[in-house]
Amino acid sequence: GLIATDRIHDVSIPDTVNEVIMARTDRLPLRMASLLRFASVIGQTFHPIPVNTTSAVGIGPGQVEGAAFAWLARQTLGRRPGSLASVTGASRDAVLGALYLP
Repeated sequence: GLIATDRIHDVSIPDTVNEVIMARTDRLPLRMASLLRFASVIGQTFHPIPVNTTSAVGIGPGQVEGAAFAWLARQTLGRRPGSLASVTGASRDAVLGALYLP
């Protein structure tokens, strides 16, 4: 188990959950900390939107994987990127996959 020592009084404990999170965030690399702060909604008001299943847009739950692979195939055949540098942080957009004919 843990044993408290006299030094426990020297430990600074944040007053709020937000302060605890921010203290840990400060230890992240700058880019990651900036992204986390940008995406954070802690202490802010936001208006959630309803979440629906893919059935609401005509794609049954059992068809999602097939639809994703069909989209990737279309991107590959059209030599269009399926991975965007602006999303992944990569150095360039990339066409995913290849077509190998017999």
